[in-house]
Amino acid sequence: MLPELIWEWINTGKTYIFMGLVRHDELTRLFRDLEWNFSEFGEAGFTWHGRNSYGFNRLFLIREGEGSLMNHSAGESLRLEPGFACFMPPQLDLEFDFPAGFRFFSFHFRVEVMPGVDLFSGKTDCVRFDPGEETMREVAGIAALQPGWSSFFALHRFICGILLRLAPQITLDWEWRNRLKARYGTLLEYMRVRANAGTTVEELAEVAGRSYDRLSREFRRDFGRTLKEFLAAELCRRAESRLRRGDLSIKEIAAELGFGSEFYFSRFFRRHTGMAPRDYRQSRF
Repeated sequence: MLPELIWEWINTGKTYIFMGLVRHDELTRLFRDLEWNFSEFGEAGFTWHGRNSYGFNRLFLIREGEGSLMNHSAGESLRLEPGFACFMPPQLDLEFDFPAGFRFFSFHFRVEVMPGVDLFSGKTDCVRFDPGEETMREVAGIAALQPGWSSFFALHRFICGILLRLAPQITLDWEWRNRLKARYGTLLEYMRVRANAGTTVEELAEVAGRSYDRLSREFRRDFGRTLKEFLAAELCRRAESRLRRGDLSIKEIAAELGFGSEFYFSRFFRRHTGMAPRDYRQSRF
């Protein structure tokens, strides 16, 4: 065999060299593992005062008027004024005040690094920043495009740019994510696909192959919340997704998620989001 055809594989931990090709396998593996869920891009303008808590990230780019945001999870108050942007991580207890003449671009999305764990999970403070006039013009241009591949990739590029800007705010450690995925991957996937309102912690412990006490203790240590809290957040996320989709009645969603009745589902949803399912369908900001 000719020497130039003899290939050499050098393991450098996260990078591999193959016949002069440098392969960054850790990065490409993470790219494959990420699950993007972009649920809303719109322009809003209305008067509203309300409080809610949703399972997705929110980004507002303010165009006109001046509103306010109270983040009860961190005890912080932020002004929403023209030319500024506000990023809100998932599952925060937020209270909004939108006065007359208030207009903004709104984005809702999740970037999951493993089932049920968003890139910004665990972050309790919002981020207010000046995106610059060019960014505001870029968003207005995307909104004016006809639906199609060009507008899709333009929107994707914009969100990636925002995430790059917010990268220093990400508290989720790369190595921590890899360890937890190896330890809890099967369990998290089970909760994503098969768990419902009737699922017990004992059932989850059996799936994980650990005792109830051990799993409860280790899960809370590693995720900062109990299994019941994590499962409730996952059920709420699935409920939000189905309510946004709009093709199922609230009664059908309740049955699909394993609730005994629409009443119990509505009570659960209100407790975790601050809104009734019907109200959520009409106003998701």
